Amino acid sequence: MRLVYNTGHTMSKAKKLAKPIDIWKKKRWHTILAPKLFNNQVIGESPALEPNMMLGRTVMANLMHLTRDMKNQHVDLTFEVEKIQGDTAYTQLKTYEVNPAYIKRFVRRNRDRIDDSFICKSSDGVLVQLKPFLLTRSLTTKSIATKMRNITRRYLAHYVSQNDYESIARDIVNYRVQRTLVDYVKHLYPLKACEIRVMGLVKGEIKNVVKPSSIDDLTPPSNERQQQRRRPREMREIKAGVQETEHALPMNVKRKVQVEGKEDLTEEKEEEVQEVKEA
Repeated sequence: MRLVYNTGHTMSKAKKLAKPIDIWKKKRWHTILAPKLFNNQVIGESPALEPNMMLGRTVMANLMHLTRDMKNQHVDLTFEVEKIQGDTAYTQLKTYEVNPAYIKRFVRRNRDRIDDSFICKSSDGVLVQLKPFLLTRSLTTKSIATKMRNITRRYLAHYVSQNDYESIARDIVNYRVQRTLVDYVKHLYPLKACEIRVMGLVKGEIKNVVKPSSIDDLTPPSNERQQQRRRPREMREIKAGVQETEHALPMNVKRKVQVEGKEDLTEEKEEEVQEVKEA
């Protein structure tokens, strides 16, 4: 009787003959688009075995490339995929962040830096984290810095509660929130810079959410008061313009204008002066 032992050589040959499966060949490339705020521009591509695996992926982009404006090169944006249709992935703005090197360039000696960080809720129930940044033109007291920080928090919390997340992102990217914030704070102390350093989505349950309050007592200066402040400067410009027109007058008319009421002008000369001034 002859015994035959299985030494396993046949199994090793089968393993050698089996080719490894290349997973990358099964993956499909998906085009990633920016939100409507940036006209659905293409911001990248990513491979995935299944479309659902694209959900939650993030893509970073510089605001300069999306707006074609060199002034926005200090802002970095992070987008998160929230919806997929076929091979196209649609995103939403997850974070808006100012480059730390840009902030560091403003901070100098004899200036006070005012920072804050808090979370508030928008009108559509989205939790938004904001980190404002203020920089005074010179050193100030702690009491004034505290007032400026409190006013900033009150205004931003009220603004976020009155708008949805898309409107908040649009106004921060377009710098509308920052300009309005300056009007609320600059009467306390002159500012060198006012920025929203970080704006981002917050997921999950957060207990320390800032509750909005009324800002009726924080109304910025009205347009009439701003015009009153500009009137002296406008008067100086008007006077300078009158002097330039007087220099352009003929000599016989100019001498009578410089008399300032000591000598009455004839009707013909007055008409000539008015015609020259209007010209």
